Amino acid sequence: MLARAFAGERLISRLVGGTPTLYNAAHDVTVEVDGTRLEVKFSSLSEAFRGAKTKRWTWHNPYGISGKKEYDRLILVGEADSRIRALRPGADPYVIFDIPFERVPEILLPGCPIQISTDARTARAPRAKILFQEFLISVKLLEGRYGILINPSGSG
Repeated sequence: MLARAFAGERLISRLVGGTPTLYNAAHDVTVEVDGTRLEVKFSSLSEAFRGAKTKRWTWHNPYGISGKKEYDRLILVGEADSRIRALRPGADPYVIFDIPFERVPEILLPGCPIQISTDARTARAPRAKILFQEFLISVKLLEGRYGILINPSGSG
């Protein structure tokens, strides 16, 4: 589980031109361009229950185990469901949600991880609807939002 978490942090760090922080820091990645502090959570696909066609993502401890994480944005990364990718060739290999810190409570149930179905079309829970409708972001948009600024003249 820890290895997957670090893989998510490395992925997002690379996409946004950020610097990963030390283990157990108050956030996971610092965006080099503007200092935005990102907390990154990664989820593999899992079955909603044994043998189910429905897949889901689960992200634990958005405020950290101690509850003291300090960050500007929560980035939830999930492996893309192959059924969705089959419908959208060329789709990103990851699903990414970019949530402002002050909006995190809207997607939490007290004492529970963030857990949603991978199918936006059947999302019924209010927190799943919020995630899919307001915070779903493509890899390209994430790179543009936080990534290294490129000089449009091409010189430097």
